[in-house]
Parts: sequence; structure tokens; C-alpha cells
Amino acid sequence: MALIGAGVGLQLLGLAIWIGGLMFLLGAVLPVARRQDCGAAAGAMARRFHKWELLAIVSVLVGAGVLYVGDAARMPLYADAAISALMFLVFAVYAGGLSPGMPGRDPAPKPGYAAMLTLNLVLGVALVVALAVLVARTSLVVVNETQGGFSAF
Repeated sequence: MALIGAGVGLQLLGLAIWIGGLMFLLGAVLPVARRQDCGAAAGAMARRFHKWELLAIVSVLVGAGVLYVGDAARMPLYADAAISALMFLVFAVYAGGLSPGMPGRDPAPKPGYAAMLTLNLVLGVALVVALAVLVARTSLVVVNETQGGFSAF
């Protein structure tokens, strides 16, 4: 059970950084980046966040691995791992080629950048829901096992 707690903790830490940063980028940075005189500053903020986002990704993926080793409930764990991997792939697309203000590029964000950030934000919320289901199912298994019952999870 300690491994499951550590895995959930790592994932929640990573998701807090990730979701909070995405909300900041979508709500504060991107509206400013559309102005001609602020594109470079907004691009620098986005690049700096992408470095923190990479740390958050590592935390989320390591947390998923710890949950797998910790023998968490399998079906929610598979959803957790799939969403985590999909979030990483979406991040690779927008951080790698769509970021605003990259050196030698137009400082304005590319057309799909905001949509990709929004998709990753929705996936992050879905991952929080998957974690809640995983914790609930794992808790039911532990309660059933300690009371001598049988669980189908």
C-alpha cells in the first residue's frame, strides 16, 4: 500500500505542476503572445514552462511505474498509463514545433498551439479522475482483503 501512496503522490505532484502551468499559459500567456510587442516574452515564458513540464512528465510517468509495481487495481492503472503516455506525446508535439517565440521563428504561437495545450489540460483532468478511480478501487481491495472477503477488482 505504501508503493501505491508513493505512486499517487508522484502523479499528483506532477499533475499539479502540469495542469496549473497549462492553465497559466492558456489564461495569461497566450492572450499576451498574440500582441506583436509581447510575442518574444511570451515565448520565453512558454519555453521556461516546458522545462518544468518535462519534470512534471517524469514525475507522472515514474508515479505510473510505481503504481504498476505496487500492484494497484489493473483496469484503472491501464487507463492511467495510457493517458500519461498520450499527454507526453501531445507535449512532444506542441513543445517541439508549435511553441511561440522560438529562436529564429515567428514570435506568435502557431495555429494549433492553443488547441494542443487545451487537449493536454483535458487529458490532465481525465488523469486526475483516473487516479481517483484507481485509489477508490485499490482501497476497496485492501478493505476486502483485511476483512477476509473476496474482491473481483
